Amino acid sequence: MGVVTHDIIIQPLPHSDLGRVKEIDRSEEIEVVYTYAAGELLAQSRPHHSPTFTDEMWTEMMGHWQEALDKDGLLLGALDGEKLAGFTILRPRLQGTMAQLMALYISRPYRRMGVAQQLFDELQTQAIASGATALYVSATETGSAVGFYLKQGFRPTDIPHPALFALEPDDIHMVKSLVEVR
Repeated sequence: MGVVTHDIIIQPLPHSDLGRVKEIDRSEEIEVVYTYAAGELLAQSRPHHSPTFTDEMWTEMMGHWQEALDKDGLLLGALDGEKLAGFTILRPRLQGTMAQLMALYISRPYRRMGVAQQLFDELQTQAIASGATALYVSATETGSAVGFYLKQGFRPTDIPHPALFALEPDDIHMVKSLVEVR
């Protein structure tokens, strides 16, 4: 069987394209989940299947994202021709000079192909251009998500953003300094 290659284009999408996120198959076979308490990141084996989101779940999340996009947020898409392979959302001003990576989803057929890295690199570039000196993410506690963000230089924070922590208490709240990236 040959290697399948895709010419993925990373580009800003109009905010009116937010509904396209429902094209993403975010289902995943999860082996490991993380918890963070008392300054310690702990991995636990918890194999299970996580299905793709329902329309209702996507719609609820899109409501949160739309608020940020209506202010000064940025929606970036990873396009394989006309197909949406993944997307990310940047909120340039979470607080002070800290930006927020609000969402990063890659459709199942496009995982492990560097698409998340391409989207993250562009989001980070845009965050720096907006004047951000740090980037915050509330990462799903799965091994794949936490592992990806650790590889990007994020570290768990002992001082999570209160509103985001209240919204997603099981997530691993992480921060990355952008000062050395400049």
